[in-house]
Amino acid sequence: MNIKISANVRSAVRGMKKVGKEAEKTGKDMKKLALAAAAVAAAYKALDIAVNLTLGTFKKAGSELAVLGDRMAKQAKMVGVTAEQYQVFEFAAKRSGTSIQAVSNGLKKLGRVMLDARNGSRQIKETFEALDIELMKSDGTLRDVNDVFLDLANRFAEMGPSAERTGSMMLLLGRSGTEMANMMASGAEGITEMRGVLEELGAL
Repeated sequence: MNIKISANVRSAVRGMKKVGKEAEKTGKDMKKLALAAAAVAAAYKALDIAVNLTLGTFKKAGSELAVLGDRMAKQAKMVGVTAEQYQVFEFAAKRSGTSIQAVSNGLKKLGRVMLDARNGSRQIKETFEALDIELMKSDGTLRDVNDVFLDLANRFAEMGPSAERTGSMMLLLGRSGTEMANMMASGAEGITEMRGVLEELGAL
């Protein structure tokens, strides 16, 4: 009787150990499954974040480009050139270490003195003539500020540093004239090259 009970107890213990091992194995499998599920969820979350960041970046970039385009259009109108021409001037200014504020002020001044020359200002008219720069088109209207500025860049590059050049710069471009000397150092060709760079970059 005692032998039979003992055998039954041992059998029960073995059965409980087996159940325990199976439960332990199942627990480990469930843990692995839970970790895998968590990894998948994390991956989807990361992807969602990446997509949102990318979309956000595009939206921000688009907004910044719109603001930049609007600013350039307004500045260009103020100085009497097209937005595209202004963009070239701004790029050339940055590459030459010239402040864009100096370029804006210089172009505004040039537009005003061109009008003064047309309206009879003798000193300014004679200065343009001495530089061999035409102010009027064949139809009797003023040439574009952009074209006259490029002519000035050629003349000032040819003159090199001198009191005469400094005086002409100050008269036609205002106090910003001397600051723009570096930008005009290579003449119209240097500024045209900057336009070419922008075109290659797809910025124009």
